[in-house]
Amino acid sequence: MIEWFIWAALAAVVLYQLYATLGRRVGRQPEDAAPARVPSSPSVEPSVPETAAAAQLTGLAALRARQGDFDVAHFLSGARQAYEMIVKAFALGDRETLKPLLADDVMANFEAAIVAREAEGRTEKAEFLVPPRTDSGIRQRGRRHRPGGGADPRRGAHPLDQRGG
Repeated sequence: MIEWFIWAALAAVVLYQLYATLGRRVGRQPEDAAPARVPSSPSVEPSVPETAAAAQLTGLAALRARQGDFDVAHFLSGARQAYEMIVKAFALGDRETLKPLLADDVMANFEAAIVAREAEGRTEKAEFLVPPRTDSGIRQRGRRHRPGGGADPRRGAHPLDQRGG
């Protein structure tokens, strides 16, 4: 009987240590690197060593190395607006709005889906009740799970899930 208490206490200590440690940033991260100076003259090409150093960086540090005044909040705001434009244009079948926003192969897939939807006589409507989250790749621990699966109704749904008649 006393062995169970010892094992339970040991398990509690191990689990607490895992809980306290996981998710913490320890040591230097690529995002902590100081951004490289960008030449003030646009006509000056970066030298080979600067380009090689920037190629080794990844993520946010790489963006800041290439563009010193990179603003994450402004970028995410623009990405959110582009996402909403694409989803709404797809729902409406607005090819003119989609074409400059999508790569050719992606536009071909969207075009095929729009043509198939039009052939079936279906229409769609997309509404965003809550702006789409742009931090879903960053905050995985705080993600909400809905019993029985399905999308969270507070978030904008995928256009293929919003079928109308």
